[in-house]
Amino acid sequence: MVEVLVKRNSWLNVIKGLVGIIAGLALTGTTIAQVGSPGSKDISSQSITPMGGGGPDSPLGTTFSYQGLLKINGVPYTGNCDVQFGLWNGFPGSGGILITTVAALPAVTSVTNGLFTTYVDFGNQFTGDYRNIEPQVRCPTGSGTYQSLGNQVIYPTPYALGLRAGATITGTAATALTAISAAPQGTGLYGEADNGTNAWGVAGYSGSGIGVLAASDDNAGTPHTALKIAGGKLSVGGAVTPAFVLYVSVVSGGCSSMSSPLFNADPNAMIFVTPRQTTPTVPAHDVRVLYNTGIWYLCSPSLAPGMTYNVLVINQ
Repeated sequence: MVEVLVKRNSWLNVIKGLVGIIAGLALTGTTIAQVGSPGSKDISSQSITPMGGGGPDSPLGTTFSYQGLLKINGVPYTGNCDVQFGLWNGFPGSGGILITTVAALPAVTSVTNGLFTTYVDFGNQFTGDYRNIEPQVRCPTGSGTYQSLGNQVIYPTPYALGLRAGATITGTAATALTAISAAPQGTGLYGEADNGTNAWGVAGYSGSGIGVLAASDDNAGTPHTALKIAGGKLSVGGAVTPAFVLYVSVVSGGCSSMSSPLFNADPNAMIFVTPRQTTPTVPAHDVRVLYNTGIWYLCSPSLAPGMTYNVLVINQ
């Protein structure tokens, strides 16, 4: 039976190449979490297929490998141990809360000369927030209670920081980010914002090009939907907006000229006009639009100054 004591060594005494917290007066563990296969031939690792992975082009899942050095009374341990991991949203002494505790994969972990590799699956818990991991072991398997090896910060690799919440991806590539779903009825890019009337689920901006492009298969025989609005209203805004109110001020020959940078000198623009029911001047309903020498006109035999209309412009 192994007597377990509690001790914490200085970071300066941690073996080079392994990052972690050494805990134990009789039970001392140095641990490191990483993605990939163990690099040392002395590490005894279990052959585990990550959850959701294994097949060609299948999703990676949420399982990652965890390596460590385990000592009992200062001597590297050899044998089987039960291993489990706690996931915290911060250090317990600083208000951190335990999110979940899971057994290693497999729970019985083989240790050779103190070195071990096991696998952890917390599920989808890494979405950009601060996380700590707490490995717990009992050796040999089935004996005594679990002993904590300390609460350790999970640090991201540098390029993984580019995918955390609030990150900005910047570069000279023509496409900064591509999201593709090969699943049936899948969604390539999904955005959600549910806090405030001006929250944006998906936003796009371009200084001189197209802010958001919606495209579908250009199939004339069976055209597909490029843009679908599933519920809610369509709103427009900005200094130059495709929907605006036209106030008729000057009428000549039953027509009034219209001006907008959206359709000036563009004979291919599509302009939709609906009357606004205002007083005291009720707008004419028998209106039409026509284009002549670079200018669009609103015309009606009964058109008069003071009438107002809603205008929607679609550029081809």
